[in-house]
Amino acid sequence: MVFLKDGKTLEEAMNVKVVGDDDAEETIVLAHGFGGTQDQWTHVVNSLANHMSSACRVVLLDWPGACATDPDDFDEAVPSIFDPKSSSLYDDFANLLNALLQELHIESCSFVGHSMSAMIGCIAALDCPHLFKKLILIGASPRYLNDRDYYGGFEQEDLEHMFGAMEADFEGWAANFAAAVVGMEADQDAIDAFSQTLSSMRPEVAVAMAKAIFESDYRGTVEELMLKQRGECMPEVHVLQTCKDLAVPLLVSDYLKQQYVGGSNSNGYLEILQTEGHIPQLSDPKLFCAALLRHLE
Repeated sequence: MVFLKDGKTLEEAMNVKVVGDDDAEETIVLAHGFGGTQDQWTHVVNSLANHMSSACRVVLLDWPGACATDPDDFDEAVPSIFDPKSSSLYDDFANLLNALLQELHIESCSFVGHSMSAMIGCIAALDCPHLFKKLILIGASPRYLNDRDYYGGFEQEDLEHMFGAMEADFEGWAANFAAAVVGMEADQDAIDAFSQTLSSMRPEVAVAMAKAIFESDYRGTVEELMLKQRGECMPEVHVLQTCKDLAVPLLVSDYLKQQYVGGSNSNGYLEILQTEGHIPQLSDPKLFCAALLRHLE
C-alpha cells in the first residue's frame, strides 16, 4: 500500500490517463523518461489506435518529479526524489508502478519504458513478473558511467560538470541538454517540447533525480532478469535503440544484447532504429511508431 499526501490515489497523483476500451484484452503502459511527461507519447497513442490489429487500452502516467506532478504529493512515499544522495529512486518508482497496476486492476501488460523507465520496468518485473507480458525498453542503459569492462558513455568528471551546470543555471542547462539529447538534426518543435518539460521541473528535484539516474548501476538487475528468464515465466524483453544516442552509446545495446538476445535465451529481441537521438518518439515518430507496433504485435 502506498500512502500519498491528502489521501490522493496513485491514479490521481500520477495523472493517469486511460485511452481505449476498458475491456480490451491487451493493455499497453507507456512510461516516459527523465525530464519528460506523458505528452511525449501523443504520436504513439494515435498510432496504436489506428494500427493495432486487436483492441487495446493504453495507460499513460507521469512519474513523481515530472513537471506535470506535484513532488510534494510523494514526499513520504518517494523521498528519494528530493535526496541527491539516494540510490533507491528506481526501486521506489518500480514499487509505485506495481502498486499502480494493481490499483488499476491490470493483470498483465506490455510495458514500454523510455530511458530511466526501462530499468524501472525491469525491477518491477522482477518483483511482480505476472503483471508483465512484455518489456519494451527504449534507449535503455543499466549504467551510464564507464567501468573497467563496460562502456556507459560517461566519466565521473563529465557528470560532475553536468550537475554543476544544472545547479548554476538550470534553465540554460535544460535548453542545451534538450537540443543535444533530442538531436541537433531533429525538428525544432521536438527539441522545444522536451526543453519545456525539462526546464519546468523543480531544479532541486531535477538535480537529485539526475544524480540518482546517471550514477546508478543496474547491471545486476539486467543479469538477474536474464537468469530468471531461463527457468521462470518472465516477460519477453525487447530493446529498441537508435543508431546514434548521446545518452546511450551503441556499446550499451551490445551489452543488453549479450544479456537478453540469442544464446539460450529466446525471449529477447534487439532492433537498432535507423534514426538519431535519445527520444525517437519525439524526433522521428513515424519510424518509431512503426518499430514499436512490430514489437507489440
